[in-house]
Amino acid sequence: MRANGLSETVKLVMLLGRYMPDNHQGCYYAKAQNLARVLRAA
Repeated sequence: MRANGLSETVKLVMLLGRYMPDNHQGCYYAKAQNLARVLRAA
């Protein structure tokens, strides 16, 4: 697949999908999971 055929949004999500785990060790994922539990309970 060639990147020229993808939208800018898809390219950004692909880059972030690789960058975030390597540089933030799941910190934001864990925070989102904790917030989801709080919101479900409300």
